[in-house]
Amino acid sequence: MSDFESHAHHGTTKHQSRSFGAVVRRGLAALAVAAFATGMGAQAAVVAAPASADTVDQLAIRTVGRTQSVNPGTPGQCTWGVAEKWFEATGSYPAMRGNALEWTNTAAAAGYTVVDTPQNRSIVVFQPGVAGAGGYGHVAWVDSVSAGGQFVHVTEMNGVAGEGLWNDRDIQNVAGMTYILLP
Repeated sequence: MSDFESHAHHGTTKHQSRSFGAVVRRGLAALAVAAFATGMGAQAAVVAAPASADTVDQLAIRTVGRTQSVNPGTPGQCTWGVAEKWFEATGSYPAMRGNALEWTNTAAAAGYTVVDTPQNRSIVVFQPGVAGAGGYGHVAWVDSVSAGGQFVHVTEMNGVAGEGLWNDRDIQNVAGMTYILLP
C-alpha cells in the first residue's frame, strides 16, 4: 500500500500520510472480520490495543480459545484463582490444565494468544524462580499495566499471602514472564 493516495480535490493530488501501525491495524481488523465471517466461530480473532501508551502501533490479536464449564485448577492454588478471575471476566473457564509453569504452552494449544508484552485483561505466567515463583511456576491475574509496561499490578491466590488466600502486588516485568490474553 502506498503512503500517498490520489484524491479528486479541486484538481489537485492530496497527500495522506499513514503510519505503518495504522495500516497494520486496519489490515488486522479486516482479517478478524473475514475470519469471523468465514465461520471460524470459536477461533475468531479480536484485535485489541495494547495496555502501554508508548506502544500504540503494536497490536495483539486476542483469539478466543477453548473453554470449559468447570474450574481446571485445584482449590486454593494459583491456577484455581486465576481461572476464577477469568470466569468473572468472561463467564467461562479456560480449557487449560497442569502446573502454572505449563500454562503458556497449554494456553497456546487451547487457541489463546500468548505474548511477552504485559497487557490488561490477561493472566501472567511466571516460570520457576521469577518474582518468587516456586518449582511449579506461578500464575496471577493482571489488573493493570504501568504506562511504560515496566510494572504490572496483579491479584493472585497462593502467592505471598499463602495457600487459599488472595493478595495483590506490583511486579516488575522481567524475562520469564508471559501473558495469556483473554478475548
